[in-house]
Amino acid sequence: MVSVCFIIAPKALARSAYKEVSPICQSWWDNGRSSWLGFQDEQIEKPMNKRRQALKTGLALGAVGTMSSLVWQDAQAFDKVAFEAKTWQEALKALGVTNPKESADVVFLAPDIAENGAVVPVSASCALPGIKRIVFLVEKNPAPLVAVFNVSDDVLANFTARCKMGQTSMVYAVAVGSDNQAWMAKKEVKVTLGGCGG
Repeated sequence: MVSVCFIIAPKALARSAYKEVSPICQSWWDNGRSSWLGFQDEQIEKPMNKRRQALKTGLALGAVGTMSSLVWQDAQAFDKVAFEAKTWQEALKALGVTNPKESADVVFLAPDIAENGAVVPVSASCALPGIKRIVFLVEKNPAPLVAVFNVSDDVLANFTARCKMGQTSMVYAVAVGSDNQAWMAKKEVKVTLGGCGG
């Protein structure tokens, strides 16, 4: 006859109390609970540690992802009005810029003729001190604001973008200072029939 016992007691107390009751209980405590079931304690603990580590890593990555999405949402909300503006002047106003002055300090490069209006390369640089933003705008686009580049002290104010143009239009590059004073350069870019428009 085989007797089975369920022990809910400290190991030392259980061993002394049930040592002679059942050889199964005795072998359980002598060899370790997990070895009685055919496992070693280490075999159970290692997967548990791995699970805990995976859980910690997953929670950390989730927190980073959440913070990143919040920052991205804030950035989108900040420039949303500017990107939805219908004229290039309204877009600049939404960015806090009024009356940009034409200046030779803003070096602006764009093609005279865009063979493909879907991808028109433009670039701008400005060597003036204190530049905080470089902005590209296309006057006749339904949404004139093409790109806004924020400039830190560790970055040169020199950026390239590719914009979409449906028709021949004036294209602007605006350099914005820390006090929202702005300087600009402009160029008319002709879009051929092979591009997005005539």
